[in-house]
Amino acid sequence: MKEADAKVTLVCGVYGKGLVLSVEVARNAKVTELRDVIARELVIHPRFLTLRLAWKEGEGWLQCDEDLDKILAGQVDSAFEKMMLLCPLVKNESGDGYLESAFDPGDCEVHVLVEARNPNEFVVQMHEDMGDQRELEYYQQQGKLIRKNCDEYCTEILRKVDEL
Repeated sequence: MKEADAKVTLVCGVYGKGLVLSVEVARNAKVTELRDVIARELVIHPRFLTLRLAWKEGEGWLQCDEDLDKILAGQVDSAFEKMMLLCPLVKNESGDGYLESAFDPGDCEVHVLVEARNPNEFVVQMHEDMGDQRELEYYQQQGKLIRKNCDEYCTEILRKVDEL
């Protein structure tokens, strides 16, 4: 089998779902292709997924043991390196990538941790990340809409505020 045709099987743990799944991807794939394969398995749009390498220096790969359920049920551990989408999965000649070229998955190892964000949280997060000026403009627009559609109610509220 040619190197370009070779595949690698990776075990992925999904935060918040306690789910562990196995996916197969080309060894010469980029992280974005791995993300797309995982997204198809989870039936979610890829943009809602963040991948982390389940490797810690000095500890090695995350193990499939009793601690795994606790880890996947808990908060995202930022000690696990976030995988950049345009990087190759397997290290190339210049050293870019995440897995060694001789990578051979072992038994009971987790290789990738997956954060699957709720698509509905995206809108809320977008408002939280706005700068103060943009946030003020947003609420001013909302206030104009309310005032336009509920003029009598707004007049009554403003009158009560003036009384205070």
